Order: sequence, then structure tokens, then C-alpha cells
Amino acid sequence: MSNSRRAGRLAVDSDVELNRIQDALRTSEAEFRTLVETMPQIVWVTRPDGWHIDFNQPWLDYTGLTLEESLGFGWNPPFHPDDRERAAERWLQATSSGEPYEIEYRLRRWDGVYHWMLGRALPMRDAKGNIVKWFGTCTDIDDLKRVQERLDEAQRVGKIGDWEYNPVTEKTTWSLVVYSLLGRDSRLGPPQTLHESALLFDAESADILKKMVGLGVTSGQTQRFDLRTKAGRGKEVYVQVVAVPQKNGLFDVGCGIRPLSWARI
Repeated sequence: MSNSRRAGRLAVDSDVELNRIQDALRTSEAEFRTLVETMPQIVWVTRPDGWHIDFNQPWLDYTGLTLEESLGFGWNPPFHPDDRERAAERWLQATSSGEPYEIEYRLRRWDGVYHWMLGRALPMRDAKGNIVKWFGTCTDIDDLKRVQERLDEAQRVGKIGDWEYNPVTEKTTWSLVVYSLLGRDSRLGPPQTLHESALLFDAESADILKKMVGLGVTSGQTQRFDLRTKAGRGKEVYVQVVAVPQKNGLFDVGCGIRPLSWARI
């Protein structure tokens, strides 16, 4: 699964938690307090104008601040200096428009270490549609960010590309690395069909590509295979492919070049 999809799933999960918080408050103050104090995420509450009036214990434990130090605009100083203004502007925009708040930023831990966080907030409205409170969460995404950085570096150094294919519509999306690996001018765009993609490989590899994609579609299992193609002035190269079926019907296809002497085709 790509990092953008992981981030999207975190955002969806955060929305679920925010809705749970609002439901708990509507039921009773005691249920609300029990929920937010047992959640692993940082939870915060503000007035309609965005003035912070409450934080749960994970915020206090993480930042080392007292509740009194955190209220009002006290939430902003623990942000990384490069993120403070951006976060404040985004929060002002959300509270002025009533639109959901979402941002990634670095938050300083009590020991001075910064972690990447996904901040999200939704407004709670009364029967007339007026905002009565905002509920927000901070989710630690530092591990995801580090993985993304390593993947970006691996793509840069190891020539690993992204190839997405929809077996229903046959829509194909390539990263620039895939164009380079397969010797195709990026101005042409990706192949329009699986058959057109197969034409980029020799006859044996073309059959393998069609067979493995078909097997992935029917089995729902990840497929790993090697292909042989020609790229750039007729130079023959070998490509290792990992095709991962997704629940939405798409394939994430990772392509990585490897030395000719390693090839098993």
C-alpha cells in the first residue's frame, strides 16, 4: 500500500474517533471524559472561535505542559518553529469557515524530540447548525514519515518506480522512474491497455505479465515476477515486479531494476 493510502486511512480513522467523541459528549460529560482519557491519541476541545479549553492526559504527558499552559493559544509553542505559523493560519482558516481542519506538523515532546503528527478537527453543531465546539485529535505519524523518507531515498538510489493498473478500466499510471526503466518517453504517457504494456517486453515476458496480472485479479494475492525489456538504444534490461492487488480493484505495481547477472528469466 502506498504512503498516500496509509495517510488517507489514518485520516478516515481519525474522523471515526472524532465522531465517537462527539457522540460521547452528547450522551454525558462523564462518558466523554472516560473516552478521551482512555484514547491513545491526543484529544483537544475548543470554543467555536478556536480558543482551546481542554486537552486530555496524553497531550500533557507528551508535551510536558500543564493544562493551564496549554489553554488558549498555548498549544502553538510546542510546534516546530517552521510549522507554527502555518498551523496557526490553517486553524484560523478552519474556524473562520467551519470546514474540517487537517494538517501535518512536527510537535515537540517533553524531552525536546520532535515527532510528525496528523492534526484533525471537526466542528460540533447544534440543531440550528451553529458551531458549539471543535473537537480535535493529534495522531503520531512519525514512523510513517520515516518510512516514506526511506522509500523516497530508495526510489532515488535504487530506481524503484510505481505502476498502478486498474484491470477493469485498464487505466495505467506510472511514476517517472518507470518511464526511465522501460525506456518510454514520459510525454507519450503510460500504455492505454495491458496489451500495450506487454508490447514493451519480449514475447516470453509479455506472456508472463498478462498471466501474473490475471492470476492476481482472480486470487487477490501479491504476485512477484521478472520481466525482460529493451530500454534506451536497444540496451536489454531486467525488471523485477511486485504486483499488489488492492481492495478497490487497483494494482500497486512496484518495479525495481536489477543487474543482468541476477536475472532468472
